[in-house]
Amino acid sequence: MGKLRSSFALVSTLLALAPTPASAGELEVPSLTRAPVVFAVNAGQCSSEVRFQARSAGLVVSVLADGLHLELGGAALQLRFHGASTTRAEGLEPRAARAHFLGGARATHDVATFGRVRLVGLYRGVDLELYERDGRLEYDLLLAPGAELEAVALEVEGADALALDESGSLVATLSGRSFRQRAPVAWQTLPDGTRRALACAWQRRADGCFGFALERAAPGAAVMIDPVLEYESFVGGSNADEARDVFVDEQGSVYITGWARSVDFPGAQTPPATRGKECVVFKLAPNGKELVYATYLGGRGDDIGTAIQVNRAGQVFVAGTTQSADFPTSSNAYDARLGGGTDGFLLALTADGATLTFATLLGGSLDDTVTGLELASGGEPTLAGTTRSRDFPVSAGSYGTEARGGRDAFVARFDPHGERLVFSTRVGGSADDEANALALDAEGCVYLTGSTQSSDFPTTLAALDREHCGVDGFVTKLSAGGRSLLYSTFLGGTGQDACADLAVDAEGRAVVVGWTQSLDFPFDAGRKAPGRKDGFAVRLSSTGNALSYATPLGGGSADEARGVCLDALGAAWIVGCTRSEDLPLSADARNRRMAGAADAFLVELSAESGAALYATFLGGEGEDELCRVHMDRSGSALSLCGFATGIPLRQRGALTGKRCGPADAFVLCFDPRGTHPLTPADGLEAGLGLGF
Repeated sequence: MGKLRSSFALVSTLLALAPTPASAGELEVPSLTRAPVVFAVNAGQCSSEVRFQARSAGLVVSVLADGLHLELGGAALQLRFHGASTTRAEGLEPRAARAHFLGGARATHDVATFGRVRLVGLYRGVDLELYERDGRLEYDLLLAPGAELEAVALEVEGADALALDESGSLVATLSGRSFRQRAPVAWQTLPDGTRRALACAWQRRADGCFGFALERAAPGAAVMIDPVLEYESFVGGSNADEARDVFVDEQGSVYITGWARSVDFPGAQTPPATRGKECVVFKLAPNGKELVYATYLGGRGDDIGTAIQVNRAGQVFVAGTTQSADFPTSSNAYDARLGGGTDGFLLALTADGATLTFATLLGGSLDDTVTGLELASGGEPTLAGTTRSRDFPVSAGSYGTEARGGRDAFVARFDPHGERLVFSTRVGGSADDEANALALDAEGCVYLTGSTQSSDFPTTLAALDREHCGVDGFVTKLSAGGRSLLYSTFLGGTGQDACADLAVDAEGRAVVVGWTQSLDFPFDAGRKAPGRKDGFAVRLSSTGNALSYATPLGGGSADEARGVCLDALGAAWIVGCTRSEDLPLSADARNRRMAGAADAFLVELSAESGAALYATFLGGEGEDELCRVHMDRSGSALSLCGFATGIPLRQRGALTGKRCGPADAFVLCFDPRGTHPLTPADGLEAGLGLGF
């Protein structure tokens, strides 16, 4: 398969929920595919004064009766038109996408979206229209013939200072940052349809508001004024987003979960300071360019989606971690009360993403986190995670019922309706142990992987490695009922090692990826780890007592393998992050040079030998990381997800070379069979901004 890599078809998606600078100062949605900005009508998810709302590129725009409320980078600014009295707000250009808000007092679903919003009668004969142009948000003032421009008075609230600069721009500064409305452009439309530009400028009024000095229009002409918006990007701050897991179904639809930094709405019951990360679920159409739905879940604390699965009926299962005492649980939930500082959660959504089928918490009186989710053959969701709670719920007769260390790994299986635990067991020793991922085989046996500091972490007699050294990775196979260890082994050398993800083939052989700082990590002969920290991929025998292959993934600097999946032939597809400019690449690599301080990477390894069939950098001039990868059941669609951080201020927007915020989620999807040619316009430069 590796020889076909140069012709794979690729669609990329950018989940952009953080600020972006724009050429000419508009509010930019980073997209070469020009996915439309959508405005969600307020169906109860916002405070009553909000008519419509759009989230895009970290900017939350709330359309009010008398102007706009903007939330960006943790700062708030209001553009209110003094004395305005809008008669109605209209949604124009209906979109197919639906938004769902499933948490707290603002819970609502099936919210209609539009491509354009119009405030009719802002003043007599004056309307305001907010819309997208070329992937950017703009607002226009529309004056009917004879409308009195003198009545229009813009009041900017929330700024530390306001000034007109030498270019004629209206500049608001807040918290050391600037928001700029450039010198407006205007034109008149004559009764015969002829258009002509008019000179226009901001004008400071005696009452502190700002109006417009406009060249006189011809009698009977309609006038449009376009104050171009511009704002600085903020590195750091509250607007950050991560895609933590991805799933692709048989139809090629892509599902993503993760978190977005919640920006609250003006006048909402919950003040912004009490809101944090919000769990998000997106569904994209198979072409990767259309949003089918976006669902937001959570309460007042941090809520993070970490794993997602979809069954054949289209029901979406999401697992993660919450700090919200008001996390939306269902009436039939196994556990509806937050027990500690953080609890795990498991929920199911209907196929349209609009309704919770069930939602339950899982945890004890201290901190508990969920990092993995798989569906057993009977549809039972199976979770992996880490617990600090000595009273974490475990089932009688399970392998581990007693707390041993400060942190233990756990595995828990629910019935398909989330009402009861089929089994729950701890796995660990007397020190700290952490579960990072799990996989299931056809018989329902559970393969668990992570890292351990416990010298007495349970290992089996015939295990590959029973000698503990500092911090080691581990791989453990549990029986389908969670009652016994079928095998358990350390994985590492004398340095620090960690396992990040694993997948299991049809013969029960686990392929495990992670990173090592051990010079004596058991790599295959002739395969040397060249850096101070290297990724690895190993395949264990079905009994866990031998390595079929052990391949280093890295160059001369720091590298980590984060996610793995297997195709129908058993080849391993691996993603991660590298700082090594000399990462070994294949001749048909998509990107042959690192673009930033850290790039994501994608590697394909042979099923039997573990030799690299394909390897490429993926990334832009910022720092990029891929953390999970998923192959659909047919082997025709591979989806990768991750995030970008530390992005240079000047490089925001498109997926390659530019980003949208301090941490922006992104998803890449392609056909690994290489049956479709890749054109220059189809590459990593394509992007789709998502958010409401």
